[in-house]
Amino acid sequence: MFKFEIYLVYAFVVCNLYSIVKSQENVDSVCILKDAPSQCGAFCLSAQRPFIDHNYKVQRQMDSISEILNENQKRLDRIEEAILAVQKESRNNFETIQQVAVTSQETKMNRIEKGTLETQASMERIQRENQDSMDRIFQQVKSNSMGFQWIESRYFYIENNFKQTWINAEDTCRKMGGHLAAFQNQKELSAVTSKLHQDISYWVGITDREKEGEFVTASGNPPIFLTWNKGEPNNYGGNENCVNIWNGIMNDIPCELQRYYICQSDNKV
Repeated sequence: MFKFEIYLVYAFVVCNLYSIVKSQENVDSVCILKDAPSQCGAFCLSAQRPFIDHNYKVQRQMDSISEILNENQKRLDRIEEAILAVQKESRNNFETIQQVAVTSQETKMNRIEKGTLETQASMERIQRENQDSMDRIFQQVKSNSMGFQWIESRYFYIENNFKQTWINAEDTCRKMGGHLAAFQNQKELSAVTSKLHQDISYWVGITDREKEGEFVTASGNPPIFLTWNKGEPNNYGGNENCVNIWNGIMNDIPCELQRYYICQSDNKV
């Protein structure tokens, strides 16, 4: 609108200049205007018409260009949004793939580690089983060579020929690879007792020599199974610290007495 007003001013000035020039060229002629405002306005408007039409066309072209630029900007904005969306989706897909790969790798590693541990456990179990088998074979050979016999679930040696004190009997059993015997349960005791002479006393591996009243086995373990005679143990005379068995019944008696004895080939009890 401001441009249009400028054009009108220019046109008005041109019109005036044109009138002055004509007046100078035709000094003798006189322009007589009967209606100056109307006649001059029509002339100026006629002179300005090309400028007005050109300005209108330029304005329309500029508006069209502006619309095209706005539309292109909108397209660029949509394209940028689409690119950002694709980038975001690609980044999410990459993160998902990366996470899946890491999880898969961890799962494989866990399976490998688990398999390794299972294999190691199996090898250790096999080694233990082999060691147990070797121990049993060695124990069997040793026990047979020393005169031990399999009774119920373990090897025992029963001495029916020579009597010794409790300490000497334990020393003998140690030299044979074992200890004076203690028993795991009544079934084991009954199986051993069935092979003993009736009314004969035998040393077993139970004592409270270290502390009165606190009985332990010769191998240093707490006793699992005891069958005390009525009123026993009583530490009669203050000197009864070793245990013998007589017809399947246990009594505490002085360790210096001479008795037959029973050895076990292991230290389970």
